[in-house]
Amino acid sequence: MAVFANVTALRDHLASLLSSELGQFDDGQPRIWIAPPKPPASNEASLECIVQRISLGDNSPRAEGQRFNPRTWSVKLVNFADDTSLNAAKEKIEADSEILLAPSRNTRYLPATSQTYEQIEFFVYDPIALNPVTL
Repeated sequence: MAVFANVTALRDHLASLLSSELGQFDDGQPRIWIAPPKPPASNEASLECIVQRISLGDNSPRAEGQRFNPRTWSVKLVNFADDTSLNAAKEKIEADSEILLAPSRNTRYLPATSQTYEQIEFFVYDPIALNPVTL
C-alpha cells in the first residue's frame, strides 16, 4: 500500500527524480530539505524542494481492529530563479509512477510577485496500514 517507508524515503526519491532541476545548498548538497528545522541558507538562485516532516491525516479504525492512516506528505517547490525549472519539476512529479497526488487536496500554485518567489505545493498520498490484518 505505502510506497514510501517514511519521509526520508520520499525525500530521496524526489532528490533522484528532480536531480537536474534542483539547485545546491552552499555545502554542495542538493537543495532538498525535510522541515522542520528550517533549511540552511543558500546564495544560489535555483529551485528548492521542502518536504514537511509531519504527514497530514489521522489514524482511523477499520474492520477486524486494523488501523489505517491516509498519510499525505506536503511537498513545496520554490523557484528562487527566474527560469522554467519549476515547471519542469512539476511535470516530472505529475508523470512519476511512484508518486500519487492526493485526490482530496488541490495542488497550490503561487506565481512570483514583488514580495514572493514562484512556488507550488503538492500533496503526495501515501496511505499506510498501521497494523495489517493477517490471515
